[in-house]
Amino acid sequence: MPRPDPRPLSTPPPAPKPTAPIPVAMNLGGAPSPAASQKKRLMIIGGGSLAILALFVTVPLAMLATSKKKAAPTPTQKASATPKPSIEPSATQDVTSRVFLKDGASRIGYDITLSPPIAWNASFTTSPAAPAYPWTGSLLVTALKSGYSPLSATNTSASSANFVALIDVTDWLTSSQNNIPLTPAQKQAWFAATSGLTADTITSSSSIVNPSGNSSARVDSRYMQPAGSNLKGFTYLTQPTPGRYEPVMITLLVGKLGGRSVAVSSQHAIRDKKWAELAALQASGDSSYAVQRDAALASFSAGTLGEDTKAIYTEYIKAIASLKISGT
Repeated sequence: MPRPDPRPLSTPPPAPKPTAPIPVAMNLGGAPSPAASQKKRLMIIGGGSLAILALFVTVPLAMLATSKKKAAPTPTQKASATPKPSIEPSATQDVTSRVFLKDGASRIGYDITLSPPIAWNASFTTSPAAPAYPWTGSLLVTALKSGYSPLSATNTSASSANFVALIDVTDWLTSSQNNIPLTPAQKQAWFAATSGLTADTITSSSSIVNPSGNSSARVDSRYMQPAGSNLKGFTYLTQPTPGRYEPVMITLLVGKLGGRSVAVSSQHAIRDKKWAELAALQASGDSSYAVQRDAALASFSAGTLGEDTKAIYTEYIKAIASLKISGT
């Protein structure tokens, strides 16, 4: 039979043995737990990655913003006229035109060249406009149109009627057509007299008519025979408009090109100091204008020329003397 339990009935059952507590990841000043260290490392790595990513994104954006702020604004270009470089009055340039003359059944080509001052702004034309370069009944080959001399005392860019025209007078010599009445015989006598001039007989040029119609008194006539051509003739100064001080330089040259008779007819106005002074007096209505104009005309007719007038005339003569005509 079982033995009775000696323990009293009121004795409580024995208390269970306490179990060891599970470690919690807490750092109360001591060494961190492994779990806490691992979590911390993950947080540091994640945070560092985010920081690096933010650095790569924000730095370029910051640099871009800064460069926009610091970039100098593009300067606005203001439209302005570029000043033309000054040109020496003595500087010249060759101006050439290719022309053709009918010689029998053929057409022969020629190069005509002049070397005027650059400031003349010269160019060739084959359009006989105002002034009419060829004489009535003649044929314009080409004409060099230009402005005023750079030695002028007034605005040299003003429009001018200056020209050096090469004209074919072959048919003109046998016709009665002309600016002024001239018979064929008179025309042929004019051609012969002009082509027969020499430096020693230049004084006889005063009796040689100008077919263009200019019959005013002549001053300082010069014999002309450009070395680059077989043309010859003369140049002179005149006052073509009665009662006005408007000096003009005139040139007449004649010769042969192949089987054709040709002539050079040129006219250039002078704008010297006296012209500018008289123009200003007239424009202002100065009462002394008429007296000073008449005195200037008298001096000119007597051959008394101002130094600037002589300089312009010399420049013009050099330009005419530079004429070259070559056939091919």
